[in-house]
Amino acid sequence: MKTMLRSLLLALVVASGLTSSSQAQSASTPQSTLLMSIKGGSIQGDLTGEVTQKGREGQHMLQACTHEISVVRDPASGLPTGKRQHQPFRVVKLLNKSSPLLLQSMVVGETIAAVTIDVWNVAPTGIETKLMSYVLRGAQVASVRPWTPNKQDSSASGYAPAEEVAFTYKTITITYWNGGIESTDSWQQ
Repeated sequence: MKTMLRSLLLALVVASGLTSSSQAQSASTPQSTLLMSIKGGSIQGDLTGEVTQKGREGQHMLQACTHEISVVRDPASGLPTGKRQHQPFRVVKLLNKSSPLLLQSMVVGETIAAVTIDVWNVAPTGIETKLMSYVLRGAQVASVRPWTPNKQDSSASGYAPAEEVAFTYKTITITYWNGGIESTDSWQQ
C-alpha cells in the first residue's frame, strides 16, 4: 500500500510539473500552473473554484491531470484494428465549494458546455505563458473520488485535501499556444 501511495504521489508530482526532466521542453520549468474552469452547466451553471488572482478569478487550481486516447492495434503488425478509445479526462483539484456541486452534476447527469484546463509555464525570462489548453465540450462528470494522501507519511505532508474528478466529453480540443497548433477529436467517432 505504501509503495502504491508513493507511486501515486510521484505521478502527481511529475504530472503537475513540480519536477523537471532532461527531456522537458526548454521553456518548461518547475513553476508550471494548472488551472481549470467549468462553464455552462445545463442545470447548475458555472462551477467556480478557489482562485482569487486577478484575471483568473473563480478558476480551480489543479494538482495534476491525466488523459489518454489510444487506438487498438494488432500485436503482430502494429497496425490499427479499430477506432480510437477515449478514456475520461482526470484532474486532481483542491476541495472547494464546487466539490458537492460536482458530485450533484454526476448524480443528475448534467451536461457541461465547456471544461477548460490550461497549462501555464514560467519561461526562463520569468514571464508566465500559456503552454497548452484542453477544452472538453459537452462534458459530464463520470466519477468523483476524494484524494487525501496518508498524512503520517512525511513526504505527503505538503498536499492539501483534494479530489480526483473524471470527465467524459463529446469533443476534446487541444491547443499548443506557441503557434496556435490545434487538434480536435470526438469521443463517438
